[in-house]
Amino acid sequence: MAEVPERRSSITPEELNQNITNPLPKQTDSIEAFIGDGDWKEAHQEFLKDNPGFRLKNHDSQGRPDHGRFHEMWDDVQQIVTEIKTFTGRDRHVFRTFLQKIVEGTDHIDSAVCLALGYYTHSASARREVFRHQLAMFLVFHQMLEQKQQEHIPMIFQDPTFDVEEEYLFINMLRAKVVQHPACLEHITKSSFVFAIHLPSGALADTVVEKLPALYVGNTVDYGCGTSYALAERYIRHWYLANDPWMTPELGRVVEQTNRFVDSYKIDIFNPAHDDCYPEDDVRYFKEIFVHRLKRDPST
Repeated sequence: MAEVPERRSSITPEELNQNITNPLPKQTDSIEAFIGDGDWKEAHQEFLKDNPGFRLKNHDSQGRPDHGRFHEMWDDVQQIVTEIKTFTGRDRHVFRTFLQKIVEGTDHIDSAVCLALGYYTHSASARREVFRHQLAMFLVFHQMLEQKQQEHIPMIFQDPTFDVEEEYLFINMLRAKVVQHPACLEHITKSSFVFAIHLPSGALADTVVEKLPALYVGNTVDYGCGTSYALAERYIRHWYLANDPWMTPELGRVVEQTNRFVDSYKIDIFNPAHDDCYPEDDVRYFKEIFVHRLKRDPST
């Protein structure tokens, strides 16, 4: 039997950040977990091989990873936030008035949850622009809500496509929390702001439709649309797997929740004035997006 060669790493000891040390070097009565030195070193090296921007040699003079590229990405987002909040022009004024009306008409918010934002680093330039504009819009809403309430509102991000670059941006620049599905559901209540521009229709039923957040910006949810694909997908799967044509209790629950959602919200189309400010761009950043505000009186 041939001997398996020892895996060698291209990461030298000098490239490892010596400030990152094993928190569980030995087993004690109070801590049952144990990380062996070999496992610790291998995991450290594997992270740096997968994410070379964090190698010490790739930090800039200010100690920022990947030669400051993550921070440049943040600067681009901040620039769009500034444009939305301060630039002059008729379209800018119209759009800020629209945002202010939405914020003033929203009840108290205790969490801001951004879902399905997508990824930035490994995408084409057009997709990066979409990421910048939509993250900037989420931040403008968040800032205006904080200003209105005069208190901090925690931010939570969730998207299975996020990589370390996006997580670094959210954690370091925004001091936000990044979670994995379904952890976002722990943070969505009737006092939440949910921003979910790219949320797949199949996921609507298990998130905003079920939780009824105070403010939801994203795809429309209506009778026969929004959750219709989720209903069809689940019904077809049940038919083929169980050979049963009857609607399951789960499908009945989705229908009931969809009806409740539609009756619970005041809905406005997202004002196109923001996109009109960027006529040279090939994409409409908020096309067919709607603002849903929870009604104070569901009967109205």
